[in-house]
Amino acid sequence: MKTKLLSGVMILTLVGCASRPMPDTHYQMFSGFVGHVQKCFENEHINPQMYAEVQNSLSYVLSTWSYDSTKLFNMADESYSRTYVTQTSCRQTQADAYQIIAEAKQHRVNKKESQQAWDNTMEKLNENKPVYCNTIGWTTVCN
Repeated sequence: MKTKLLSGVMILTLVGCASRPMPDTHYQMFSGFVGHVQKCFENEHINPQMYAEVQNSLSYVLSTWSYDSTKLFNMADESYSRTYVTQTSCRQTQADAYQIIAEAKQHRVNKKESQQAWDNTMEKLNENKPVYCNTIGWTTVCN
């Protein structure tokens, strides 16, 4: 069973570069969702494109947290093993997946715009900055 689940949750092995630790409630939420998405995909209630998009988005969302990937994988494996899906429950999961995908895309846009604003500010601050050079022996260093 782990082999089957591994392809569905390989995103869980990626550890994000975030500084805040993921709360236990998020471990439960992510593992339950991943187990349900995997089962829905295997039962052909979610198409491959949706499956790939939600994996990508979950990977991005997880990268915003500091988390124990082994703990999350084990919880996802357990969730997968006890999950039973219906077409109706998978439609709800698909709706949730669309929301996660949209929020991840918006977060990426916001992050990019914020970084661009920061870069522009730093560029403007550095435009009028005087340059100082120091020569020590044969070496000249400028700021």
